[in-house]
Amino acid sequence: MGFMISILFFWMANQSLRSAGKAWISTIIIGTIVLTPILARRERRVLANPMDFLPLIQDSMKQFDEGVNRWRALSHVRNAGTSISIKLRNSQNPMKLVEHGLQFTDQCQIKFNTRDTNEAALRAHILRYLHNSINTSRIVKKSHSITVRLPHEMDKKSVMMQAIIFLPMLSILGAFAFDEFAPGNIYVRIGGIIAGLFLGIMIITNRGR
Repeated sequence: MGFMISILFFWMANQSLRSAGKAWISTIIIGTIVLTPILARRERRVLANPMDFLPLIQDSMKQFDEGVNRWRALSHVRNAGTSISIKLRNSQNPMKLVEHGLQFTDQCQIKFNTRDTNEAALRAHILRYLHNSINTSRIVKKSHSITVRLPHEMDKKSVMMQAIIFLPMLSILGAFAFDEFAPGNIYVRIGGIIAGLFLGIMIITNRGR
């Protein structure tokens, strides 16, 4: 409804810029009034308990066991509170552990512990591999560990609020910009509105690579 008000103001008013500003403000006010009861409903996200996945991950990684005083799944794959920690020390092929462990990051957080390793070179190698494999916003770097978080779930409440704020504004600005190329042409203005909407959607949904 707010979006339609914005478009009507833009086409019907003589002082387009002022009307566009009023339309944008009215969109926010009306959208807030209409959507506040909906957005006020809390949705509780159920977080995975890492302990539920620990036996599965340990069992899966036993194939990389190297024997006594070397890397072993039972001693090097442990619960770390909110994540499963995979210690890379004592392993002759730590990148194999990273590659295999990454497949579990859709189920729980995985922390790759790089303490007591050839840390600088290994961290650079791990980060390069992760950057090429997953969304970089999921990677958390600390001094002796690299954690891969669960995939980001878009908060529909946040998306709706951003849409209320940005889409009408960008669609009107797009119409203004396109109108500079062919003043008064309604089809050009519609193209500008569509371009503004696409830009707004890209901004709202962008979460990095």
